[in-house]
Amino acid sequence: MGAPGEDAGNLIAVHFRGPTIDLARFDDLGQQVFDQYLEGLLSINPDADVEDARTGFLAGFGYWSLVKLMLFATAIARNPEARNRIKKMYGRYPEELVRRWGVLVDRTLTYAVECIERLDA
Repeated sequence: MGAPGEDAGNLIAVHFRGPTIDLARFDDLGQQVFDQYLEGLLSINPDADVEDARTGFLAGFGYWSLVKLMLFATAIARNPEARNRIKKMYGRYPEELVRRWGVLVDRTLTYAVECIERLDA
Protein backbone atom coordinates (compact mmCIF):
# COMPACT_ATOMS: atom_id res chain seq x y z
CA MET A 1 0.00 0.00 0.00
CA GLY A 2 3.00 2.27 -0.39
CA ALA A 3 4.27 4.15 -3.39
CA PRO A 4 3.98 2.36 -6.73
CA GLY A 5 6.61 -0.37 -6.81
CA GLU A 6 7.49 -0.20 -3.12
CA ASP A 7 5.53 -3.29 -2.12
CA ALA A 8 7.20 -5.35 -4.86
CA GLY A 9 10.60 -4.12 -3.64
CA ASN A 10 9.77 -5.02 -0.05
CA LEU A 11 8.66 -8.51 -1.06
CA ILE A 12 11.87 -9.32 -2.93
CA ALA A 13 13.94 -7.85 -0.08
CA VAL A 14 12.22 -10.16 2.42
CA HIS A 15 12.74 -13.05 0.01
CA PHE A 16 16.52 -12.53 -0.03
CA ARG A 17 16.82 -12.39 3.77
CA GLY A 18 15.89 -16.07 3.84
CA PRO A 19 18.85 -18.45 4.01
CA THR A 20 18.02 -20.57 0.95
CA ILE A 21 18.04 -18.02 -1.86
CA ASP A 22 21.11 -17.98 -4.10
CA LEU A 23 22.69 -14.55 -3.77
CA ALA A 24 24.37 -14.99 -7.17
CA ARG A 25 20.90 -14.41 -8.68
CA PHE A 26 20.34 -11.20 -6.70
CA ASP A 27 20.27 -8.72 -9.59
CA ASP A 28 18.48 -11.08 -11.98
CA LEU A 29 15.70 -11.93 -9.54
CA GLY A 30 15.32 -8.29 -8.52
CA GLN A 31 14.96 -7.21 -12.15
CA GLN A 32 12.58 -10.08 -12.89
CA VAL A 33 10.30 -9.11 -10.01
CA PHE A 34 10.28 -5.47 -11.09
CA ASP A 35 9.58 -6.37 -14.72
CA GLN A 36 6.66 -8.59 -13.75
CA TYR A 37 5.33 -5.97 -11.36
CA LEU A 38 5.59 -3.31 -14.07
CA GLU A 39 3.81 -5.55 -16.59
CA GLY A 40 0.92 -6.00 -14.16
CA LEU A 41 0.83 -2.31 -13.27
CA LEU A 42 0.74 -1.22 -16.91
CA SER A 43 -1.95 -3.78 -17.75
CA ILE A 44 -4.17 -2.14 -15.12
CA ASN A 45 -3.06 1.44 -15.68
CA PRO A 46 -1.34 2.05 -19.03
CA ASP A 47 -0.65 5.65 -17.98
CA ALA A 48 1.24 4.68 -14.81
CA ASP A 49 4.52 6.53 -14.30
CA VAL A 50 7.24 3.92 -14.85
CA GLU A 51 9.93 6.12 -13.27
CA ASP A 52 7.86 6.56 -10.09
CA ALA A 53 7.30 2.81 -9.96
CA ARG A 54 11.05 2.21 -10.33
CA THR A 55 11.84 4.70 -7.56
CA GLY A 56 9.30 3.02 -5.26
CA PHE A 57 10.76 -0.38 -6.08
CA LEU A 58 14.27 0.88 -5.29
CA ALA A 59 13.02 2.24 -1.97
CA GLY A 60 11.61 -1.15 -0.98
CA PHE A 61 14.37 -3.29 -2.47
CA GLY A 62 17.34 -1.15 -1.51
CA TYR A 63 16.75 1.51 1.09
CA TRP A 64 14.22 -0.20 3.35
CA SER A 65 16.03 -3.50 2.99
CA LEU A 66 19.17 -1.91 4.45
CA VAL A 67 17.22 -0.56 7.41
CA LYS A 68 15.61 -3.94 8.11
CA LEU A 69 18.90 -5.82 7.81
CA MET A 70 20.54 -3.43 10.27
CA LEU A 71 17.66 -3.82 12.73
CA PHE A 72 18.01 -7.61 12.67
CA ALA A 73 21.80 -7.46 13.03
CA THR A 74 21.53 -5.01 15.93
CA ALA A 75 18.99 -7.22 17.68
CA ILE A 76 21.29 -10.23 17.32
CA ALA A 77 24.27 -8.30 18.65
CA ARG A 78 22.50 -6.81 21.66
CA ASN A 79 19.91 -9.30 22.79
CA PRO A 80 20.43 -13.01 23.53
CA GLU A 81 16.67 -13.55 23.38
CA ALA A 82 16.59 -12.08 19.86
CA ARG A 83 19.38 -14.46 18.86
CA ASN A 84 17.26 -17.41 19.94
CA ARG A 85 14.12 -16.13 18.18
CA ILE A 86 16.02 -15.49 14.95
CA LYS A 87 17.62 -18.94 15.09
CA LYS A 88 14.18 -20.46 15.57
CA MET A 89 12.65 -18.36 12.78
CA TYR A 90 15.35 -19.05 10.16
CA GLY A 91 16.64 -22.43 11.33
CA ARG A 92 20.22 -21.15 11.20
CA TYR A 93 22.69 -19.77 13.67
CA PRO A 94 22.61 -15.97 13.84
CA GLU A 95 26.30 -15.74 12.91
CA GLU A 96 25.58 -17.42 9.55
CA LEU A 97 22.71 -15.04 8.94
CA VAL A 98 24.73 -11.96 9.86
CA ARG A 99 27.41 -12.97 7.34
CA ARG A 100 24.72 -13.46 4.70
CA TRP A 101 23.09 -10.16 5.59
CA GLY A 102 26.48 -8.46 5.27
CA VAL A 103 26.61 -9.65 1.66
CA LEU A 104 23.05 -8.39 1.19
CA VAL A 105 23.96 -4.98 2.58
CA ASP A 106 26.76 -4.75 0.00
CA ARG A 107 24.43 -5.85 -2.80
CA THR A 108 21.50 -3.58 -1.86
CA LEU A 109 23.57 -0.47 -1.25
CA THR A 110 23.65 0.42 -4.96
CA TYR A 111 19.85 0.19 -5.10
CA ALA A 112 19.52 2.44 -2.06
CA VAL A 113 21.92 4.99 -3.57
CA GLU A 114 20.00 4.98 -6.86
CA CYS A 115 16.76 5.54 -4.93
CA ILE A 116 18.23 8.50 -3.04
CA GLU A 117 19.65 9.98 -6.26
CA ARG A 118 16.22 9.71 -7.91
CA LEU A 119 14.54 11.39 -4.95
CA ASP A 120 17.13 14.15 -4.89
CA ALA A 121 16.80 14.88 -8.63
